[in-house]
Amino acid sequence: MKLYYAIASIDQKFEPTLHAREDEKILRLRLFQNEGEKAVLRCQVPAQNFAAELYVSKKVFLSADVGDGVVKVLFTGILSGAPKKVFDDVMEVTLVSYHPDQSSDELTLLTQLRKSNAGDSLFDACRKSDDLSKALASRTEVLHWNRLTGCLELSDFFRGSIAGPTQLPIHAGTLKAVSHQPCYTQVDVEVRAAWTQQASGVVDIAPSIAHAFGGTINSFSGEGLQKIWAREGSLIGGGAYYVCKSHLTQITPPKTGGLDIYPCRSAYRVTEKPSVKYSDFILWDDAQQKSAFKRFWYKGHLSVLWTLCQPRRETVTFSLKASPENDRNDASTKKLVFNLKSLNPYEGVASWRPGTLYQPKVKVLHENMMYQCTEAHISGGVFDADVWRRKGLEKNAIADPSQPGFFSTPRGIHAVSHAIDRARRYLLPQMRSRKIVFETEIAPVWNITCDHQLSVVDPLRPNDQLTGKVISYAFQIDGQTGQHSACIEVAKRTSKPPVEQALKHDHRSPGGIGFSFKGHETPKGILDPHSLTRQEIVEWVEINNKPEEQERFLQGPETVASKVAYVRGAGGTGIHIHLKKLTSGGILEHAMALDIAPLTDDKHS
Repeated sequence: MKLYYAIASIDQKFEPTLHAREDEKILRLRLFQNEGEKAVLRCQVPAQNFAAELYVSKKVFLSADVGDGVVKVLFTGILSGAPKKVFDDVMEVTLVSYHPDQSSDELTLLTQLRKSNAGDSLFDACRKSDDLSKALASRTEVLHWNRLTGCLELSDFFRGSIAGPTQLPIHAGTLKAVSHQPCYTQVDVEVRAAWTQQASGVVDIAPSIAHAFGGTINSFSGEGLQKIWAREGSLIGGGAYYVCKSHLTQITPPKTGGLDIYPCRSAYRVTEKPSVKYSDFILWDDAQQKSAFKRFWYKGHLSVLWTLCQPRRETVTFSLKASPENDRNDASTKKLVFNLKSLNPYEGVASWRPGTLYQPKVKVLHENMMYQCTEAHISGGVFDADVWRRKGLEKNAIADPSQPGFFSTPRGIHAVSHAIDRARRYLLPQMRSRKIVFETEIAPVWNITCDHQLSVVDPLRPNDQLTGKVISYAFQIDGQTGQHSACIEVAKRTSKPPVEQALKHDHRSPGGIGFSFKGHETPKGILDPHSLTRQEIVEWVEINNKPEEQERFLQGPETVASKVAYVRGAGGTGIHIHLKKLTSGGILEHAMALDIAPLTDDKHS
């Protein structure tokens, strides 16, 4: 095979008539490439008259006459490192394959991967996944630096896209199996999501108060009860609940005849006509010439705005295993921990709350938007956009901060799927563990790359054919003797085709791995705030001096004036509402596990 070595300008394209020349005399060369790496040419040339400056800002074309006078380029490269003297009269030049449109090719591949939903910004600090290695972390492809075209491409891990030559003339005694390399057969994974659950809602707690009275709010205290009824705009429940609507309206209860279920006066009767100043509390019956204390009945409404701000920490664990057929004694287990990033990017910004004093420039979050205060004010029950300036949409993976959990959402399931496929990446070498290496002539394989598929038959065992992907090759040529050979390594997929799964899974990762969430213990706490009921929010209502207690005092021997003073003062009905504390300083932990299928094969089989 006649070789040519031409030093050319960086912008020149290969032209056989121009570049089929010998700018350096080739003493020995080795052209090699490993899967996922650029091709490298190490060429030894005479030291006499060698000028390193000729290689500055230049490229080298290595070409050959492949038969019938046809000259093809084998390699295009640029200098990598300084040339070195290996013998007194020999210099060695190392060149790496030249890819003129590398940046453009990388961008094209990234665009292609994004469209295929590759990568996940929650797993990497680089939110846009502008690193190809990160974008490929969950894929079964590797980068392929094509030395012939100068392009950057994707190549499947198991199968080459180009069919190689058949019936290669394998040199006798060179076909042999490559010893196994240590690899993983199991990957244990833990995916952690820390976020802050935020929600708000309105609930009328008046029915709970009425229930504490026996069904209907009533008292002998009259206007005293109305005075203690919570006002709109006030805060109750330790300042955690904002009263957004409130009224207590006196009503006339229904008449129930002799049952007298809703009595309008006390059982106590006095014969003296009361003073006019007590007329608000005492009824005088002219017919019977008796008086009794009034019993007041009310219909109430007390709507409060509740807010929840709960730190959450969810953890999903699973183990991804290779199929039993591929178990090996030298295998080991890989442990991965993923801490998802940017779930709550504005962790220091609090949610907007009603009944709160806000100063200018203070920032809050409201309905997934961030706002900055423009003037000092005390917030009401409804967000007032006139005193806030929108600062932009919160870039939050938690689309709805009030949701019960993260991993149960489509975004969370996508994150779990990505973690599964990233774990699978560590098992790929174990699924391609059968490798052979052989030597052959360069002429039939001069255009071989690490994206070729070859079928090789052992001359000593004609019935034993191995088909696999080229994962490395090396051309060695002695320019003085003319001896040359190609050493090629081929890897074959060893996993068996998948069998029909008896267990149906709820989800499937982009790589085709089925999984379901196992049954798990529900943590103590509020998972779904929108399912909160009034009964859960109101822990209990305590009524002091109920009408029945007031009635007993009114039947006592005290004077009318003392009894009026009692229902207006110390004996007045009081209401104490105990509301659930929704905002917690602690973290609500939630651990989940996956039921996942063993890794046997996927769509690439």
